Amino acid sequence: MANDNTARTAVSVYGRGAGASTAARASVGPTVSTNSGDSAKQPTFIFDRFLERHLRYTKKRIVYHPSEITTLCLTAEVDFKKHYKDESCVVKIKRLPLYIVGDIHGNWRQLLRVFNVLGLPGDKAYLFLGDYINAYYGFREELKTRFNLGDADSVYKHINSVFRYLPLCAVVAGEKILLKALKLPRDIVAQQRDTTLPKNFFPQEHPLDLDILWADPNGDVDGFEYNEARQSSVWFGPQEVYATCERLGVKLIVRAHQAFNRGFGFFAGKRLVTLFGATDYVVKGSFAGILHLQLGKAQDKKGNPNGKDEIQAGIILFRPATKETKGKQKFIQEYENFPEAEEDEETQLEILGKVNEFFLVHLKFVDT
Repeated sequence: MANDNTARTAVSVYGRGAGASTAARASVGPTVSTNSGDSAKQPTFIFDRFLERHLRYTKKRIVYHPSEITTLCLTAEVDFKKHYKDESCVVKIKRLPLYIVGDIHGNWRQLLRVFNVLGLPGDKAYLFLGDYINAYYGFREELKTRFNLGDADSVYKHINSVFRYLPLCAVVAGEKILLKALKLPRDIVAQQRDTTLPKNFFPQEHPLDLDILWADPNGDVDGFEYNEARQSSVWFGPQEVYATCERLGVKLIVRAHQAFNRGFGFFAGKRLVTLFGATDYVVKGSFAGILHLQLGKAQDKKGNPNGKDEIQAGIILFRPATKETKGKQKFIQEYENFPEAEEDEETQLEILGKVNEFFLVHLKFVDT
C-alpha cells in the first residue's frame, strides 16, 4: 500500500508553512521504547527545528525518534483537512507562478538544490507529482531497521494515513492544465467523475484510481493495452490523450513516474509532458526537469504585445553537480549527447504548441 500512496500529488502553497509550524509546537505524549529497547522520554517536537536538521545537508544518517514522525504525520493530516475541506481528490490551483516537480525517489540533496535555486516553499509555490521515496516495496522493512516492531508499525500506519489524504490530481489556472499524480485513466466518462473521487481510498479497490496511478503513454498503442512492463493497469496511445484533453477541456496534461535522461519528455503532440525530478537516476549524468508556469503578456505573430495575458511555460533543467560539470556550454553539450533513441521522439526544447524558440529562450540550466 505504501508504494501506491507514495505516488500521490503533494501541494505546497504560499502561507501554508507557518500554520503547520505553529500547529506542531506542542509537546508529544508519554514515554515510548526506542529501537534498542531502552525507555526514553519523547522529545518536544518543534517543526522548525526538525526542518533545520534536514536543511543542513550531511552524508550522516539522520536519526529519528518515532514520535517525531507520528507527530509530523498527524500535523499534516490536520493541515490537509483544514485547507482542503471537500472530499475530492482533485485540488484546483489558481496561483501562478508555480513550479511542478516530478519523481524525487529519495534524492534529498536534489530537493535541497531545487529549493536553494528556486526558493523555499512558502515564498514560492510548488506542486509535487509523487514518488517521494526510493524503496521498491521495502519501505516497511527499512522502518523495522530504525525502530522496534511496535514503533515501526505505528510510523508505517501514520505515514500511509497521510498519503491517503493527498490529492491525486490538480487543475491549474482555470482548468487549462491538468496535473495527474502520475497517469492517464482509461475510463474518465466525464470531468465530474474525475473531480469527485474520494481522497481516502485504497487504489487496489478502485480500478479507475489504479489507472490514474499506474497507466503509461505508449506511442505504439492504439487505444489501451495491458501494461506488461508494470504488470498493472494499461498503456494508452496518443489518441486517448487528445480525446481526454477535449473531453475535460484542458490544454496540457502533466505527469511523472517515468524516467527520462533529459529530465522530461513530450507525448501526443505536446498535449502531455512527463517530468522527472531526480538527477543521476537510471543513467549516470541524467538530468532533472522542473516545469515552471507563469502568467505573462501574450504577443502577436510579429512579437508585439497584444494586451492579453497567457500562461507561459518553461523547463528548468538540473544535472548532478560535480567539479567536472560546470559551465553552460558543457551543460548544453551533455544534454544534447543523450541518444535520442532512448527518449520520446517528441522530447525537444520547444514551447507547448507555440514557437520553437520559447524553451531555448526561457530554459534555465542549473549546475550549482
